[in-house]
Amino acid sequence: MGSATSCLTRTSLGAALLAQKVSELRVAGRAWQPTETDAFTALVVMVPTMSEYLASWRDSRFVAGRASAQRDFVAVSRLADIQDILSGLQVVLKSVTPRINTVDAAQGAQLAGWLQNLKRYVGGI
Repeated sequence: MGSATSCLTRTSLGAALLAQKVSELRVAGRAWQPTETDAFTALVVMVPTMSEYLASWRDSRFVAGRASAQRDFVAVSRLADIQDILSGLQVVLKSVTPRINTVDAAQGAQLAGWLQNLKRYVGGI
């Protein structure tokens, strides 16, 4: 019985610690105010990675079937991640579009169109 009690105590302590950390993350998340630099960094880092996400989907069991050696994203297609990321990037881009327009409005519109077209393409697969 001692072992079961010890395991239960560790589980309870683990659950309490998890709840505490979740609470701390909520507070920190609500307090965080992203900067313009954060927004541009997200766009610069995430937009080029779309090809990696598409390659991951291409090599997945959703496309290659049993021939796939890839073992991640078995339950949910990588396309769901791509759609979510593109939606987030559209929100980020919208927040910095006024700043982009002061430098090159045509390029800003081109990027917005590219994100929309990619999202539409992925949604149609």
